[in-house]
Amino acid sequence: MLAITTGDEQHPVGTKTNSGVQPGEDEPLTTVAEEALQPPFEPHVKLQDYPSGEGSLTLRQVEVLDGGQRRGLDEVLRDPGGLSLRLSPLHGSPTRGQRINRSCMPSAAVLNLIIAEAALELVPPGIAKHPAVRNEAKRRELKPTGTLLDRSIHHHAMLSLAEDSKRGRPDLVHLTLLSITSTPLYQSGRVKVYIHTHDDRILELKELTRPPKSYARFRDLVQKLLDEEPEEGLITAYRGSIPELLRRIGADFVVGLSTQGKTSGLKELAVEISTKRNPAVLIGGFPKGHFTPETAAKLDTIVRIHPDSLDAHVVAARLVYELERVGQVPG
Repeated sequence: MLAITTGDEQHPVGTKTNSGVQPGEDEPLTTVAEEALQPPFEPHVKLQDYPSGEGSLTLRQVEVLDGGQRRGLDEVLRDPGGLSLRLSPLHGSPTRGQRINRSCMPSAAVLNLIIAEAALELVPPGIAKHPAVRNEAKRRELKPTGTLLDRSIHHHAMLSLAEDSKRGRPDLVHLTLLSITSTPLYQSGRVKVYIHTHDDRILELKELTRPPKSYARFRDLVQKLLDEEPEEGLITAYRGSIPELLRRIGADFVVGLSTQGKTSGLKELAVEISTKRNPAVLIGGFPKGHFTPETAAKLDTIVRIHPDSLDAHVVAARLVYELERVGQVPG
């Protein structure tokens, strides 16, 4: 009889299976899974297709941790090296011994999606005394430099700002975040979202974090994040440029989506991205204009996906959907 460690208990599971990797008498499933999760995989081969005798492992008999969630074993896939696992959500907190190394799975590669040079910032001190800024701050009982710069409110004050046409659109960033975080790819833990602002601040979303759907709540949240720059929490904030962020991520492939790039279909781009271990895609988070030369210099390639200029939330939604179609999410 074998013993598979799950939590603090050991459960007998009968005879050994016919897989290429066999658990030892005292070897936890975690160790076996880490050894077995090696490419290539043959998908959709279920456990019952490979009977291993009476008392063998059955569905949901073992729980592991995947992407911060406790999950049950509901499908076993086979390749020449042994077993690979398909996981489904369960409830409850995992134990340290239940962790699986997802970095071994090509399908679990994380896309770093950066909303770059986003039109999201606090009111600059240079226009803090403008009547439009002061009146809005007074109405909301905030200091002028503690409110978000918003074209719909601060239009006349913004005319004196450099690159004013690229600034003051927090609603655009909100829409883009909602488009990304509502997708199956994001909810499977395979998209990591960063917001890089016009004034070189970074908002980093923890895996699976969902922003408020109400714009008013989103506005109040971002104002607080940019003002306080918390180092811990579901969304952290810190100073940093695009080059600094890319170094922090350590991406092996960096692509920017812009009308200045070479024309390419999104499907072809998604296929190329899916072959990388740690890719990063930059989407402009501004209403008009292009990436700065400093940003463009750090891109491996710039791609144009449509003859016309598209809003950031449309680009993000289409990209994520194409990645799902090429197999980034278990079907």
